Amino acid sequence: MVVYNKNMDLKMKLNEIMKGDLSEDERSLVQEKNTFFSSPQGIEHALQTLSKLQSQFEEDSSWNEVALKARDELSTISDSTFLQLLTKFSPFIKSLPSGHSRGHLLRTHINSTLLLYDPETIFLPEEMVVGMIASLFHDIGRFVMQENEAQADRHAEIGAAIFDEFAKDILPPNLFLMTKYAIATHTKIGKSNTEIDTATTYNDILSDGHKASLWMTKFADRLDARGLFHSVRLVICRTNSQKDFQPGNMASNELATFAQSDTANPPVYNLNLSSYFSERLFAPEDLVQKEFLGIIHDESHNVAKLSEDERIRVHTEGVEKFVSLAKLLEPGHDLSDRARAIEHIFSYVTDNELAWLLGFIQLYDKLYPEVFGRKEQVLKEKPNLRLDEVKGEDDARRIVGELLYPLAKQSLEYFKQVPTRL
Repeated sequence: MVVYNKNMDLKMKLNEIMKGDLSEDERSLVQEKNTFFSSPQGIEHALQTLSKLQSQFEEDSSWNEVALKARDELSTISDSTFLQLLTKFSPFIKSLPSGHSRGHLLRTHINSTLLLYDPETIFLPEEMVVGMIASLFHDIGRFVMQENEAQADRHAEIGAAIFDEFAKDILPPNLFLMTKYAIATHTKIGKSNTEIDTATTYNDILSDGHKASLWMTKFADRLDARGLFHSVRLVICRTNSQKDFQPGNMASNELATFAQSDTANPPVYNLNLSSYFSERLFAPEDLVQKEFLGIIHDESHNVAKLSEDERIRVHTEGVEKFVSLAKLLEPGHDLSDRARAIEHIFSYVTDNELAWLLGFIQLYDKLYPEVFGRKEQVLKEKPNLRLDEVKGEDDARRIVGELLYPLAKQSLEYFKQVPTRL
């Protein structure tokens, strides 16, 4: 009964967040922080937060020392910890844009849970818990209304700075430091707000289980940029660039480049993947992507020979079903504007547009149920956690089994809804 009540509190908070309604106080807070982190001073503050973290964890031994202390802190983590975190960050999660919305954060939490079913990887207790918390909050810095790509690339640093401000009184100090660093390092780094970003990634190489939390955060995020999710999120994210996306002109924009690839999946950071991750998690998503692109390229449907009535039907159904997928997968604060942009982009019934729309219909009718059915099958039973037999093992099992696993199951239930149309 106690566990049930804990889960009910978290469930109610999650349902409130997914509705996306901001109170006046929440709206004011988001506007205040958006104004600050949109300024050079705000970006510099975020970079200074990162710099402090980097200097603190410059040596592997420093990370390991903090991790050992964090292990002792696991016993203090309870249902109220996660309830406080969700409450504190609720305004920012509700304000995330489509493409990196609260839907994305829920799926990365599901993905971090799926990682725990890996039969080859043994986790240190503190790394497992930090990886799952950081995965859930990794993109909170996306709430800032980015006006250019360089600023958008700062979302990890901004997220760490926001986490620094609002989570320091909720998490114990060492778990807090590790989680903040995992958020800051989940993507590529930039050197300053004036220099061009580099392709250098952080030192997140696993060493006897240490830094697994950084690996978990990165790959829970990357898994949501594959297959079905990549297809939907790419279209949504690019619809704000009207100069590149004009009706009837699909061949000249980024979607055309995307369609010309065999798999069109983004690169993966060069870490050693277990066979479970590469074969059970990555490979199925890549096959989904291939099937979707195969429909776009498949000449057997011969859209040029469709009757006028059939062309209108495919156009209407394809647009409606894609917008429906967007509504369920990426419920951002700007979804209505993005939906109108999608309808604008596909307002011409050309052969090229119709091929894409046939692909959207396949995503909705077949691939969406398959993808979430596969995740549901894995999550049917609690993961048989493979943990080092060290202090903190029992606490990690409690935190995952009683709190984080049920949260992943609840998140999955949200996505199992039949997509509804706007």
